[in-house]
Amino acid sequence: MSSTYRTVQHILQKELLVPVKKIKSAQRFTSDLGLSTFELNVLLYFVEEKYQVNISNTQVDFTVKELITTIEDSTKDTSKNPFS
Repeated sequence: MSSTYRTVQHILQKELLVPVKKIKSAQRFTSDLGLSTFELNVLLYFVEEKYQVNISNTQVDFTVKELITTIEDSTKDTSKNPFS
């Protein structure tokens, strides 16, 4: 379990009161976890603040894994490559 997954799980549990046992990587935020559009935007706000990234909310119902992949792709450290 990645630290990003644990952070998303923590936000869902503490801010949106989603039971931890219900959060799985294949779960969709609105159809499986029951988040409203407002709650999904709250989640994205906390994620964007935590990781200093901008996440597009064009897809209506995405999975926990898709969000984590987006976060991790957005925060990859390219400073080791002087040509990037």
